[in-house]
Amino acid sequence: MRRLLIITVCFLITNFLLLSKSEPLVAYRIGDLWHFIGIDGKPLFKPKKLIEFGGYKDGYYRIRTEIKGKKRWAFMDKKGEIKIITDAHLLMDFSEGMAITIKFLDSIGHKRLYGFINDKGKQIIPNIYIDAIPFSEGLAYVMNKEQRGYVNKKGELEIVLENLVGYSFSSGVAAVSDRNSLVGYINKNGELITAIEYDEPTECSEGLLRVYKDGYFGYLKCDGTPYIELKYQNALDFSEGMAWVGILHHQYMTLWALINKEDSMLTDYKFKQVHNFSDGLAAVREGDLWGFIDKNGKYVIEPQFSSVDSFINGLAWAAKQNEDLYGFINKQGEFVIKIPKPNSVFDLRLNRVVM
Repeated sequence: MRRLLIITVCFLITNFLLLSKSEPLVAYRIGDLWHFIGIDGKPLFKPKKLIEFGGYKDGYYRIRTEIKGKKRWAFMDKKGEIKIITDAHLLMDFSEGMAITIKFLDSIGHKRLYGFINDKGKQIIPNIYIDAIPFSEGLAYVMNKEQRGYVNKKGELEIVLENLVGYSFSSGVAAVSDRNSLVGYINKNGELITAIEYDEPTECSEGLLRVYKDGYFGYLKCDGTPYIELKYQNALDFSEGMAWVGILHHQYMTLWALINKEDSMLTDYKFKQVHNFSDGLAAVREGDLWGFIDKNGKYVIEPQFSSVDSFINGLAWAAKQNEDLYGFINKQGEFVIKIPKPNSVFDLRLNRVVM
């Protein structure tokens, strides 16, 4: 029995390692070919000639390509095989097993209807809405002439909104805005937990809502109670217990400083560009080049890169364009995965363009 258990555990560990090595890392374009690389630095499948690459989420690549002589939006699986083909004029990434499909009602796409398919390609919610956002925490905001509010994955209306626009739920809270574009926050019962008085919608991050009013940012707890007063000219969401706050410098440029959840200032206002903390480090730019700092505001990787993005599991996108170096670095600042000079780069873990 003991031997069988050891063999089973070894089998599971081996399969986990094999699976993790095949996890997507980056897609980059050279000419009209897109290359897809795993976290082991090896190609996941043969390069693809695509009209457009849209994103990667929930195990599916969103692409636009030519299929049987027609330009179509579709989803590829992790092996690069097309699994779902749609007739939609536009397609959005999967979110919680559902993806928005968009049909144009005119030649230029000003008039549109939104619906949802599931991860089998079945149209679950028909294209009947003039506005919709992706599912989050089991709900999606939709709107047409008959109804406005949040539907579940069966298309059933669960929260009714009167003359308000809804945004994504996070930690049980969603922003809503009125006809004057003022913002408040509701819970999953559709009840307002703040007044409708703020100037931009945000999401709950690490138990806090970043809010903006009368030219200043501050933070509320996600139940709507005050946390850090509105006193900052600019601010980003909290991440790993830290947040960037900014002051406007000459020529309307923001200089950023770092605070913690006790609202203690950990650095001066000196960074021209910043990324939120991830994997214990944050990318920052003081002069012309990017480096990485720790949570004490000290450089762990000195500024030396022309472009970078966030660390995830010990790897971060970086480039030294003057040296034609492109790829992913470790936390010592060493290139451990290199790619040829690309036309564009998409970090598949972050699901965003990084170059």
